[in-house]
Amino acid sequence: MPFTTSWYVTDRVIYEKFTGFVSFEEIAEVVRLGEEYQEKAGKNALHFIADITELQSLPLNIVQLRNIQLKPPPKKGMTVVVSSPNHRVNHVVTFFAKLMRTIFGLRYKMFPSIEEAYAYLQEVDSTLRDLKPTEATQPATEETITESS
Repeated sequence: MPFTTSWYVTDRVIYEKFTGFVSFEEIAEVVRLGEEYQEKAGKNALHFIADITELQSLPLNIVQLRNIQLKPPPKKGMTVVVSSPNHRVNHVVTFFAKLMRTIFGLRYKMFPSIEEAYAYLQEVDSTLRDLKPTEATQPATEETITESS
């Protein structure tokens, strides 16, 4: 599967790692999983770290992207994208993020490393600042949303 989703910080930050070629069906699955994680997050804002450092391609058909049923996030957090500055899919990800910002008010920013991305989240959300560095420096173990209860 070209993506994995797990807690980076339980009930607060989701880590999504994308690799290879991602299809429309897989994007729809990422959206569905994100909605499940949002339900588990409780009353706190839920943030996303999307690691695209190994992503090679995203679908470009806007009509098909519009067919994915997206719900506005109930607790608006930040989405931070981890990517190298010259990564060839950055322009597609940026376009998609701008589209999501227009539709849902998505806030996003790009960073070259997971550590920098999480440090930024700690700056914009003071409730994340008290976490020990060891809790925040490694992605959570691969777990499903039902196993993390």
